[in-house]
Amino acid sequence: MHRRSLLLSGLGATTAAATALTGAAPAPTTDRKEQSRDRNDGLPAAQHRQLTLLVQQYLADRAARVTAARPTPKQAAALPLTSGLLRDYRSDADRLDGVRDQTAALHSGYTRARTTAELTDVTVHGGTVTARAVEHTALYFARTAPGTPASTRYRSAHQVVFHQINGAWALAGCRYLPTNAYSRPLTQFPESVPEPMRPRVVPNAVPQAGRRPAKADPSGRQTAAKPADGGYDYSAMVSYAEQWWNDRNFLAYPVYENDCTNFISQCLVTGGWLTEGSWPDNSRDDNTCWYCYGFFYNTSYTWAGAENFFVYATQNSKRTTVLDNAYDLSPSDILQYNFSHAPNDIQHTQICTGWNESPLMTQHTDNYADRPLSEILSDPANGSAWLYPLQT
Repeated sequence: MHRRSLLLSGLGATTAAATALTGAAPAPTTDRKEQSRDRNDGLPAAQHRQLTLLVQQYLADRAARVTAARPTPKQAAALPLTSGLLRDYRSDADRLDGVRDQTAALHSGYTRARTTAELTDVTVHGGTVTARAVEHTALYFARTAPGTPASTRYRSAHQVVFHQINGAWALAGCRYLPTNAYSRPLTQFPESVPEPMRPRVVPNAVPQAGRRPAKADPSGRQTAAKPADGGYDYSAMVSYAEQWWNDRNFLAYPVYENDCTNFISQCLVTGGWLTEGSWPDNSRDDNTCWYCYGFFYNTSYTWAGAENFFVYATQNSKRTTVLDNAYDLSPSDILQYNFSHAPNDIQHTQICTGWNESPLMTQHTDNYADRPLSEILSDPANGSAWLYPLQT
């Protein structure tokens, strides 16, 4: 029998629900990786602000185009872009308009957008400046119910280039930097994406024959009641997700490059899941354990590996029940994805944080909050995945 212990969730384990549901524009991340970037770029402060506002205006224009408040052609033409980037943007305009129409059909769409941006990793070469732009955008739902989030929010990174032409700065390039194939913002159409992450696969994984993927049928939704005797605080799980979706609680937990399942485990332990097993008494690859002691070397694979978590949560601990339909998810439930269709190869994990004509999903890597499942699955990279919705 493995020892059980309660893992304290660390700073900020609870957040007022009202804060989580305001739909306010996302604040710039305090992610440790972003904090570590060199901001002493040599640019005068006024010029740094000017270039930041320039790229922010461009990204805001793209975001607004997928909402009912889309900019007019005259407004778009007023952006200080080089001829090459203006040509690329015009070619994207029809696709962005198509996204707006598609989201309106899926879940009533968005009324407006609000975007902020920050510049890091700035390099100056004469009249050319290159930098990394971090975008924070909120898209406001056209239709909401009382107590549901007002917006979906996302964070994305871009490689940007500015040219000084006749004494004035123009944006010459803005290339989205995807981290994976399945977290693309609505406003971006990358030509290539990294290979999907590959979690560690362990010998005692559930056989593929025992995993029937769930359907994704919005018309067949059945609300499944939460177990009354579970003793879990489901609202605390959701509040933690809403608080930390765009940040890393690195004072309490390790931070992974592919952080999706680590983030979900933090949500669950905040809501009352007890850790099981301990280090060094139990091997990290023991799928009957689930623990984290703040560092990579003393955290179980079930805590931060999507495949390992599935084995622990569904088979070994039986703390979750696999649902038949992804649209049966309710707040605090988990959704896992197998993109490769290979045996024992679950690759991604999200948490449901609300409902607005569709389950609203929140995740790390890339960071977004309260994104409608119908919208997520409309992306071909996600729509073909095998889905495993887990009731907590």
